[in-house]
Amino acid sequence: MMRYLIGAFLLGCGVVALVLSTASEASALHIVSVRETHTYTMQEDRTLAFEFLANRDDTHHFLEEAIHGAGIVDLAGVKRYPLELVSVEKSVRPFEGEVYHHYRLFFSPTITGGLSTLSIPKGALELSYGRFKPLKLPIGEFNVTYEETIGDALSLQAIRAVPGNEGHGLSAKGMFLTLENTAGSDAVIDEVSLNSKHVLPDLAAARGMEDSGPPDDFEKLFDGYERFKRPEKAEVLVPAGETKTIFVPFSYVEATLLHRFPLQVSYRIDYQSGRLMFEDFLFINTNRFACENEEAFYHVRPD
Repeated sequence: MMRYLIGAFLLGCGVVALVLSTASEASALHIVSVRETHTYTMQEDRTLAFEFLANRDDTHHFLEEAIHGAGIVDLAGVKRYPLELVSVEKSVRPFEGEVYHHYRLFFSPTITGGLSTLSIPKGALELSYGRFKPLKLPIGEFNVTYEETIGDALSLQAIRAVPGNEGHGLSAKGMFLTLENTAGSDAVIDEVSLNSKHVLPDLAAARGMEDSGPPDDFEKLFDGYERFKRPEKAEVLVPAGETKTIFVPFSYVEATLLHRFPLQVSYRIDYQSGRLMFEDFLFINTNRFACENEEAFYHVRPD
């Protein structure tokens, strides 16, 4: 009889241990971030925001008082762009059939001058916690630029992003540019850049638009266009004294989300080089976590 009681007790302990183990595994911290292209121009008063989902809210990782330092680093740990935490916003939202805690972390840059450009193709937000282990959260591409406009003959009258969805989420797939050339000679545009390695404006596929207004069907703009390739070199002419609107599609070298971006237009007039800069602007405001494509996300499970 005693032997059966001992056996039943051990079996019960085993069941309890299994339940506790399963519960512990189910509640293990799971943090989700988005594959995104972050590309900015930097000013003294600007703020950067990064968004994450977590399946628990009883962790120190997103507590303002727990975060002692922050910065953007490359995955090899060679480059670092230091940041200062400003605030943390928290809400809840559904993700993959469950309720997750949504964190938005706001930072100010601690470097705002003395650097022309910084490019980190595969970056992570690194958070340090004093005596606790630092946490690296992949965010995708991260770029900043401080370059300024050179020359005033060419001006940007309007810019409008064209949205689209390739299964990775709603993203900017191209743009309309309206440029005015006030010089007495033609302006030759030889490069348009978003300061991104993953999303490249394709001048070779640019086309002039008679009407600067949006078309009835955005998808017709991309008929026959291969969006995942590296574009060829090309030039676009803006005649002397004229205003011209062009549509420029974006070539995606790597799948990513692009919601805001700066613009740099390089040109020459009478063999003199000029550059037109437009500060980064939020063109598409959307739910980054609405996509159902697993490749759109990074998953982090801290120890």
